[in-house]
Amino acid sequence: MIFEPIPATDPEFVRLLESADLPVDDLGGEHQAFWAGRNGTGELVIVAGLERCGNDGLLRSVAVRGDMRGQGLGGVIVAFVLERAFSNGVGVIFLLTATDAATAFFSAHGFTPVDRSSVPEQVAASAQFSEICPDSATAMSLSREDFALTGR
Repeated sequence: MIFEPIPATDPEFVRLLESADLPVDDLGGEHQAFWAGRNGTGELVIVAGLERCGNDGLLRSVAVRGDMRGQGLGGVIVAFVLERAFSNGVGVIFLLTATDAATAFFSAHGFTPVDRSSVPEQVAASAQFSEICPDSATAMSLSREDFALTGR
């Protein structure tokens, strides 16, 4: 699948995030970039984004259309975003997730849980960390070095 940039204002993008119960209130920030994959008929089936926070990043807005889940597409777009981020100098990528299933998914892709108090200030200041996601959400991280060690 080929991934292309998608504007945060794209209605189809916003609908996909909403259908996955992901936040849309803070879309369109200056340091955010989003990518999308479409099926053979041009329908949006997968999206993911990265918010640059200084030398680190925040993986966000990872969603797969409901009828396309379970086919490995989430892992493909996550690997794409991670490779792109790390090759552009991001040192550590963080994320927040509120479900056990998502925690297991991201663990399978190399992320490990971290204490929210250990997250760098610029990441902690993002709307995702400071306003949108509940304190009960699991914070996870993956460093460029650990990503390289996995051979992904």
